Amino acid sequence: MKRSILCLLLVIIVVINLSVETSYRLELQGFDPSGRNTETIAELSSGAVVRLDDGERQVIEGNISAVIHQRAETGWHVYELQPKCHQRIVFGKSRAKKAESFFSLACLNFVARKRTKILLFSPELLERTYPGRPPIYYLSSILKRKGFDVLTVDVDIVGRKKLIELLKESKPDIIGGTSLSIQINEAMELMKLAKMICPEALTILGGNHATAAGEYLYPIHSQYLDMAVIGEGLTTITAVAEAIESQKWEEQRGEIPGLMQWDGSKIVKNVSAGAENPNSFIPDLPYNPLYNFLIFNKDDGQPRRTCQIMTAFGCKNACFFCFNSTNLRGECNRVKRRMNLGTIDNFLRDASKLGYEAVYFDDDTFTRDGNYALEIAKMCMKHGLIFGCHTRPDCENEEIIRALAENGCRYMFSGLESTVPEILLAFLHELFHMLRHFARLLPQLHALITIQNICLCGFRIIHEDKGRFRNILYVLNARHALGRAPLQ
Repeated sequence: MKRSILCLLLVIIVVINLSVETSYRLELQGFDPSGRNTETIAELSSGAVVRLDDGERQVIEGNISAVIHQRAETGWHVYELQPKCHQRIVFGKSRAKKAESFFSLACLNFVARKRTKILLFSPELLERTYPGRPPIYYLSSILKRKGFDVLTVDVDIVGRKKLIELLKESKPDIIGGTSLSIQINEAMELMKLAKMICPEALTILGGNHATAAGEYLYPIHSQYLDMAVIGEGLTTITAVAEAIESQKWEEQRGEIPGLMQWDGSKIVKNVSAGAENPNSFIPDLPYNPLYNFLIFNKDDGQPRRTCQIMTAFGCKNACFFCFNSTNLRGECNRVKRRMNLGTIDNFLRDASKLGYEAVYFDDDTFTRDGNYALEIAKMCMKHGLIFGCHTRPDCENEEIIRALAENGCRYMFSGLESTVPEILLAFLHELFHMLRHFARLLPQLHALITIQNICLCGFRIIHEDKGRFRNILYVLNARHALGRAPLQ
């Protein structure tokens, strides 16, 4: 008995005298010395400004954060850098400026580990013609950078059974989905299913349909859809997660920009969210499942590991079916927002280091600014990546096609959209001359790059538009016949 008491006293004495020394260290790194025209500036929270040479590394002791400004080529990349926390257990009196008892620190660390859990899903896409990655991965990336515990599920790839398993295992605090209008029925079915499995979780839907037609989601789906997001959503979903984690959701839910909810009798919209900073749209790498493009396969048929990124948002045009040309996402005017070249260079460098061999640029019109596109192409070449992109016939020519192909471009998807018969007829006329011109170039260009064209025609069918509809069909039929006719 006495021995047990002595052992207990000894344990108590040891625990009381154990403490943890905590120190902070900010690690600064200059830009990759292989880059051209690069520069790195660190603005410290202490007020000091540090300039770093290419490849230079500096370590600053103390709990000091920094805002890093890095320039690559002609663009700037701005991001926050937090100090790393270093802890060690010591016995006896600690000489550290900041020391906590071992017991109290263990309790604090246990609480800190209980971060808000978030599950993001993309519903089935019944007519999937594009092997691309859904936008939930942009949301997951920014949430992970903020330290949240995030799971992503592309239901179109893994199926509903996997989603159910993850919901039961993870018991998330927030369940978020994103949906096109063509996916909305499936999205609402999944929201209903998620609410049944996790009734305490906050359910939230974003994407094009929620932005354009969110009002029609209520009150029909109000029993299992708590919130809808209007806009691009990065800032909104982060604010929601932070409010849930800080247990201030009820106080702040009416103040978070971009949210829409049902209060039991009517729809309540918060203030609109502003347009997001393009440099925030960094996909989380690596990711699974894979989204490799067949067009990038090697000569032996083996796939190249492919990643995707959007480098531009907004549009100066006014296509009625496209959100990038409207102000629904926060733009006051129809403007183009571009990612800094430095941000793109960092992403491509990281992708290459992770084993990616190809990248697809999801920009609506990648070649609208030919110089910008060419700079990105040169970065792809520098990092050993081939690439593909979307564009439009009026934003491409032989010169830009050749320049991109020489720097690793292997695929260009070009589309023309219109509902006006006169425009379609003009396109038909120009197409004839364009095809004659390209017929002479195709033997040369085909060896460099694959070019695919598509014509999209949108229209509304009402009584007075029947003649207009017939005209459009006539144009499409004529274009189809022309495409099959031999060229002289």
